[in-house]
Amino acid sequence: MNKNCADCKVGIVLNSGNKKTAEIKQELYSKLLSKNLDTVVYDGDIAHSDALDDFSSSLDLIFAIGGDGTLLSVLRSCGKKGVPVIGINAGRKGFLAEISTEEIDFAIEKIISKSYSIEERLMLEATVVSEDGEEVSKDIIAVNDFNVARHGYARMIRLEVYIDDQLADSFDADGVLVSSPIGSTAYSLSAGGPIILPGIDCILITPVCSHSLHARPMITPDNVKIKIVAKDQLHDVITTIDGQSLISVPVKGYIEITKSKFKARFVRFRNEDYYSRFWKKIINWSIN
Repeated sequence: MNKNCADCKVGIVLNSGNKKTAEIKQELYSKLLSKNLDTVVYDGDIAHSDALDDFSSSLDLIFAIGGDGTLLSVLRSCGKKGVPVIGINAGRKGFLAEISTEEIDFAIEKIISKSYSIEERLMLEATVVSEDGEEVSKDIIAVNDFNVARHGYARMIRLEVYIDDQLADSFDADGVLVSSPIGSTAYSLSAGGPIILPGIDCILITPVCSHSLHARPMITPDNVKIKIVAKDQLHDVITTIDGQSLISVPVKGYIEITKSKFKARFVRFRNEDYYSRFWKKIINWSIN
């Protein structure tokens, strides 16, 4: 950030339906104002991406209060604007969050003294294409993953995966995940995918509950185009974005996924290694 702290405009975004996050918001807002930081609060629904895009466009930093779901919504919008995000964990795991609620004073002092770094992480972008080649939906951003599956009842679907227009695999499964390295510790991890460390720019393809013994996760370079085609068109096909929203894929259409030109930008206050974070937020949480 090039501005002096006195010129910084700080935003606060939260899951407004959660009483706990509302209390944290009030505490954070009061403390930021007491330090003469220009602060605004987003009072809308975080699911309304256009409104969140507009809100973030004039900001220098955003505090996102909630669980990982809240942070994902904020990162999708802020990534397009280049705004760094500070996650305050008010959920369970809070793997993406940087601080706990007890560390608000610590974070504010770090911001004022500019004692922080920005970590940039790869995001994904998708385009839905109809049978005749028309782009039905485009510029769809995901922080974690896109999941291609059947709509409605959980039933198998035959899928073909193309990498740079070359058939890479074909299998029957509940679906297929295309994940960023951030998303390797999300749904893909539950589906048997590998953990990808930060700094490795790649894309992960993970079959979900495949009925084909050969189907295994694949890691590709980050500069490829991945195309997912559903061969069984008896039922509607959908693509879920970060597990939070969905779009339909037309019959005989397909979805293309590449890395996004935008990056997720995280504010980091500590020089904490990834293994410590993973042990604290994933392994300890799952054990307990």
